[in-house]
Amino acid sequence: MRSHYWNSGELTTIISEFDKAIARSGRDFQWVDYSGTNYTLGQIDEASTRLANSLRNYRVDYGRPVVSMLDNCVEQILLILACGKIGAIHVPLNTAFKGSFLRHQIADSGASVLIADSDYVHRILEVESGLPEAKVLFVKGPLPEGVASGLDIRPIKEALDGSDEPTGFIGSPSDVAMLIYTSGTTGP
Repeated sequence: MRSHYWNSGELTTIISEFDKAIARSGRDFQWVDYSGTNYTLGQIDEASTRLANSLRNYRVDYGRPVVSMLDNCVEQILLILACGKIGAIHVPLNTAFKGSFLRHQIADSGASVLIADSDYVHRILEVESGLPEAKVLFVKGPLPEGVASGLDIRPIKEALDGSDEPTGFIGSPSDVAMLIYTSGTTGP
């Protein structure tokens, strides 16, 4: 089903629609209730801008992918918006993947920055040697202890502590916003 924006001939982006929601409802509008924790449009806007600026500090910018292996969480929303605010490509991965399927998707994406729930970190570390572009792994939850890794492993809190200055990026509807791999039932 097409959205009314497509039917009217107006092409939009995730960020332009988000900005319209803020203009329409105000920054104090409760936009997300995640497991009993409420977030306003303004809080989501500020947090996603901080994440966007942090990603830029790790050389993620226009056209560069960021892999996520997260369960449903507010950080996933923040990442979608953060990528849109700098023109990066969000690559959410199936959390059931491991081994060669996981390695293929991360390596194929070319991501240098990965964000994962702590429950999935060991799967990423198992295939780390096959991820030539991967440099940084932000972890939501407890950091792994006593593991040897060539990745710079950091708590996700560090990625959420960037500058809250607007990024200045204005995306186009033709920009790639997300890359979603299929299930792999027919191969990589």
